[in-house]
Amino acid sequence: MKKCIPLLMFIMLPLSASAAADEYGAREIATFTRYLIDHKEYYRALVELKRLKSLEPGSLSPSAFAVTENYLLFHGKQYREILDGPSRDGASMPAGVDALFRFDAAVALRDYGRADSILAAGGMAPDPFIDRCLKKRRLFSYLASRRFGEATALCGAPPAADYSACRELLEQARAGFSRERKPWLAAVMGIVPGMGYLYAGEYATGIFAFFLISIDVIMTYFAFRTHNDIIGYFTGVIGGFFYAGSIAGGYLAAQRFNVGLGDSMGETLSGELRFDRDRDEIFKRHGIGGN
Repeated sequence: MKKCIPLLMFIMLPLSASAAADEYGAREIATFTRYLIDHKEYYRALVELKRLKSLEPGSLSPSAFAVTENYLLFHGKQYREILDGPSRDGASMPAGVDALFRFDAAVALRDYGRADSILAAGGMAPDPFIDRCLKKRRLFSYLASRRFGEATALCGAPPAADYSACRELLEQARAGFSRERKPWLAAVMGIVPGMGYLYAGEYATGIFAFFLISIDVIMTYFAFRTHNDIIGYFTGVIGGFFYAGSIAGGYLAAQRFNVGLGDSMGETLSGELRFDRDRDEIFKRHGIGGN
């Protein structure tokens, strides 16, 4: 019996080694990576993707790795990693895909200026689907920067089937951005205490500013009327400080309103244009999602 034990260990050793090899094989790691992606565990999936490239470098094309990596970085909200990484458009990624991921990362960071420059630096993509995705992002860029004339021209460009939906989105953007506040007008309205805040939609602050400054004016008036000049000067200086602050605050409140409106419209427009579906489809076509 004792002589059989070494023999059994000798037989089982190659089997266990083979099982371990299968566990760390390219197919197993890729399957596990897709499983993690399906369950939205994007950080762990990225680790497994890099492990796959390290252990089985020939099992994954540079294009599939780059597309999947960008897809996981985006869903892991590591937008800076995408923006600050080296450009791989047309090299290890299909033409236009790198620009698409960079654009979406810039939009996620509310950096619309950089998003616009990313598209301006690129051209048309040979793949009709990717080119259509880039056209949608160009439309977004025009709408987000209120360049409605260029958006109108783009809506009239092929494919004609998109014309109606494009025009509808254009009108939606016009209506949304028409609610923007004019900071200079908020400052002028601030001559009446709190009115600048009310114009910018900060009602509680506006009402508080109105009563605070009104009470201070009343206190200053009665201080001088009762010959309490020191108190009058003191409350007058304090009131003047709050009054000037109310005017400047209304101006800043209008700016904050516009920034919030821009962010809200950006989310609405990107949702209407289905940017998420574009990324999913590219992942399926060119990443490991369709393998």
